[in-house]
Amino acid sequence: MNPQRPKVIIWCGRLPSRSETFIVGQSGSMDRFVPHFAGCQSSGPESLVPADACVLANRGPGGRVRDAIFKLTGVGPRLKRQIKELRPALIHAHHGVSGALALPLARSLRIPLVVTFHGADATTRAASSPFTSIAGWALNRRAQWLREGPALIIAVSQFIKRKLLAAGYAEEKIVVHHIGVNTDTFRADPAVAREPVALFVGRLVEKKGVEYLLRAMARVQRTVPNLHLVIAGDGPLRTSLEPLAAKLRRCTFLGMQSHDVVKGWMNRASMLVAPSVTAASGDSEGLPTVIVEAQAMGLPVIATDHAGNTEAVADGRTGLIAEERDVQTLANHMVRLSSDRALWARLSHNARRQAEEQFDIREQTGILEDLYEDVLARSAAPPARRPGRREQAVG
Repeated sequence: MNPQRPKVIIWCGRLPSRSETFIVGQSGSMDRFVPHFAGCQSSGPESLVPADACVLANRGPGGRVRDAIFKLTGVGPRLKRQIKELRPALIHAHHGVSGALALPLARSLRIPLVVTFHGADATTRAASSPFTSIAGWALNRRAQWLREGPALIIAVSQFIKRKLLAAGYAEEKIVVHHIGVNTDTFRADPAVAREPVALFVGRLVEKKGVEYLLRAMARVQRTVPNLHLVIAGDGPLRTSLEPLAAKLRRCTFLGMQSHDVVKGWMNRASMLVAPSVTAASGDSEGLPTVIVEAQAMGLPVIATDHAGNTEAVADGRTGLIAEERDVQTLANHMVRLSSDRALWARLSHNARRQAEEQFDIREQTGILEDLYEDVLARSAAPPARRPGRREQAVG
């Protein structure tokens, strides 16, 4: 590791869990900056980053109290001291809630703050926000600061940018940037035979639209009885979804799985279905990384016209698109991909090529580091001199 490279604090309220591999993948692809993780607390057994390798507010005796004080007031002397010792050049917070928590810290350290908005943080209506914790309170209280304070706002899709603009964020501060995936790691093994499997990967929550996938699958299996629906993921809706799944000929809930297991299923499956919908709270996707991972594996994707999905899935070229909650079109697309081998091969080829050209994580992280350098250059520039009264009058 080159000690001359500037350091960036990757700030998360909770350390990234198994559903947030995209954050760890991005930081691990950095070439010009050295990433260090920091945040309020660990994600426990689900954490992808060892807690002892991070700076955390909630650690050791009195950790919960220090964590609560920091979230409520923005004051955390021990946390600030530990981060200051690293001498970071900037802080990059993932999710709006984390940005609200990191803002007082960045101001205190006098370093720039970059915030990435991923989905719910830009789309969930405040009245029904899932962020009911102290951190959620901090987000609501510092909303105006968050619109004005960060040096740069990153939206993971054009859809998220539009949501941020509607919420009052300044357009000149917002950049759309796709995180990308490792196209070397996510590459199909041609020795593995494709199977009649429709794969879903994600948390079992309302915006993922699994209910509509199950209803579509019931129609599909009347025509394609051997098509097996495999659901990788877990969540609060599993108990309500399982009775629907029980009516199907072939459906398996795998629960939460590791990245390697999911990748293995992407190599075996014949399609990935991403039936996302806008939840009653407004909660929406940004651009699900799983879609791009599947495309890198040459796995055709059926997705809904939701949020940033169509920024990766071009209907008829790299995948197939249905409207939200359109059960019949989802079913028609699955039947079509099961029987039309020429279509499958064309979508598979185009999807892999697009992943290489537009979503390779090394290229995308290089763009992110360009953004970091631009932020640092602007922060180092002397502020523009305000004209005196005489000059104002003359002007």
